[in-house]
Amino acid sequence: MLDTQDAGELVMEVTAQLPGHVHVAIEDGLGTSFRTGARVHGNDPIVSWRYTEEPVSGPPPGPEAKPRVTAGALRIDLQTGKTDSLKPEEVPPAPEIRPPGNVERSVALGTSPATLWRVGDLVVAIVRATANGQARTVLRRWDGETGQPLPEVEVFAGDLAYRYVSADGTHLLASEPLDAARSAWVWHIFSLATGKRVAQIQHPVPAAWFFIAASSLVYEAPPAGTVVDGQSVVDRRFRLRAIDLDSGDVRWERPYRDTAYRGPYPPE
Repeated sequence: MLDTQDAGELVMEVTAQLPGHVHVAIEDGLGTSFRTGARVHGNDPIVSWRYTEEPVSGPPPGPEAKPRVTAGALRIDLQTGKTDSLKPEEVPPAPEIRPPGNVERSVALGTSPATLWRVGDLVVAIVRATANGQARTVLRRWDGETGQPLPEVEVFAGDLAYRYVSADGTHLLASEPLDAARSAWVWHIFSLATGKRVAQIQHPVPAAWFFIAASSLVYEAPPAGTVVDGQSVVDRRFRLRAIDLDSGDVRWERPYRDTAYRGPYPPE
């Protein structure tokens, strides 16, 4: 667990015991894979895991050979660091956005987008359309309790390209190239509640997964490449990076492992 405000400092580390036959690894092995995912339920993080082991042999294993799958989850108490093991059927379902009846009917009829976002007291849909030959991105909004339609808000139009919604579902990222060579990009981050722009930064890539914590933009920074003596040199470390939205300075960053192969390939 990292403190996103205090220099990304480690505030908690939790160890859990999994079944003996489960091989925990970051990268896939020969016939094995281990996957994890996390989300918050109430105040507690829940880390789900899934281990798959498939038979490996020279001849085809045949239709009767089936992968062995083991799955489970851990609920973490943030106050004590204690973990509780959960079976897959014991994992609480992800919360559903239950829109008011009229909004639900609008989605069913296809007059509103199927993907909805709950932002505070609002239910929001992102609508992308073209008017007079110009692309527009608009927020369609409703009162989350009554379903009363609220005024639509145009977020942006023209050359900006919609990329992602933040991990916590509160902001939207769009970007545009800074030059014709697309060697740099300008990120524009908007509030999903109001449509107003809350941040603008320059970045070498068009987009990345992100969220905003207080006055910090926290995002996944991909491996950076540089050219030395005419050869491309790649820093193979992904980073979790936080930028101060007021100054644009890097507050902190932490490298983590990149499992993709980015080295040289043999000649054809």
